[in-house]
Amino acid sequence: MAITIYPKHSHSRRDALKIREQDIVDFSCVIRMKQTYGDSFTFDSKDYTVEISGNTLHHIFLHSLESSAKFRGAVLTYITNLNNAQEATE
Repeated sequence: MAITIYPKHSHSRRDALKIREQDIVDFSCVIRMKQTYGDSFTFDSKDYTVEISGNTLHHIFLHSLESSAKFRGAVLTYITNLNNAQEATE
């Protein structure tokens, strides 16, 4: 899997920028839950830093939850597993 960024004004897929998972070296997430414009998700690859911030970040996540039952199920399962693991260590 990868993140692929296609130029709007080029007819060549060779001009696309592709960042593969193995090229990502770090992730960071800032969610303050107070003012959405200060929230962000950033990942650094070998050559690029990509940041999704503010309402854009929230809209992507909320739209994904609203539009896909499979995504909702995956998120619910992930959260349940995190909660179960935390309860097991307490």
